[in-house]
Amino acid sequence: MLIGNNFRVKEDLITIYNEIIPKGEIVYCNGVGYESFNLTDENKNYVLEYKEAKKLERI
Repeated sequence: MLIGNNFRVKEDLITIYNEIIPKGEIVYCNGVGYESFNLTDENKNYVLEYKEAKKLERI
């Protein structure tokens, strides 16, 4: 389950808008959709495809 959890990025992530979330970043999952999910850090929101979830480590 993604929503409501904090994660550490295990390897660089590329969002659906071609933004990079660097390895080691701490993010929070604040929403899930049919084909994507939302992450946020202290400054920005990101939208990722579910296949990218394997690059996250729950903390």
